[in-house]
Amino acid sequence: MDRSRLEGMFAQLQQEGAALSLQNWVQMLADLLAGASIYVLNERRELLVHTELGAEEVLDMEDELAIDSGLLSNSDDEYSRTISLPMNGRDHGILWIAKAQPFDDDEEFALAASCCLLSMLLAQHMQSENQRRQRELRQAQAAMASLTHTEVTMAYEVVKYLQEQCGPYPVLPEGLVVASHLADSVGTARSVVVNALSKMQSAEVVEARSLGMKGTWVKVVNGEFFRAIQAYLGTG
Repeated sequence: MDRSRLEGMFAQLQQEGAALSLQNWVQMLADLLAGASIYVLNERRELLVHTELGAEEVLDMEDELAIDSGLLSNSDDEYSRTISLPMNGRDHGILWIAKAQPFDDDEEFALAASCCLLSMLLAQHMQSENQRRQRELRQAQAAMASLTHTEVTMAYEVVKYLQEQCGPYPVLPEGLVVASHLADSVGTARSVVVNALSKMQSAEVVEARSLGMKGTWVKVVNGEFFRAIQAYLGTG
């Protein structure tokens, strides 16, 4: 590993950092550090990316993969580092690395240089996440405003039914809904289910695709919406 090449690479990456994803950068760093195992956690110590998992897999397994400092410290790997990732005086997360061999001088340089870039990427990630949450919150509020109390109750039943089909993962459930069967199970008219699904789809809090006689494939795409339903019904 040539030091001058590393310096040039990090300088270029610093300029292009906004175009990088956390997952891509973590994999690049793992390659530089001889296949080290790397975790990146946000300021709430939630796992964001890992060398063995893509971002979507981490999202689907975030509860199962909950990480804390104690668990990381008890790794079987002989050599490990836990590094805070601050930026502008604020803690943006933790970089945790474990490898079977000691860190050599070039790897130490790569690690130090990468922390600045990772702090910047984490700050961008947090800003993007906050924007996404605000957008989902607005969509959820619009969906709630469009539903009658009966339809809110049915929307809750739809999402609960999807969760029961999927189990605890993924976080945002999806599955087949047969409107007549669900209506019969909760003692309401089929039209209530259909109207609730239609309004949820129009508000873009779920995606729905008709499968004809088989029913409708429904996927929840807005977690704020289900939390709003729970709060409205007092079930949260």
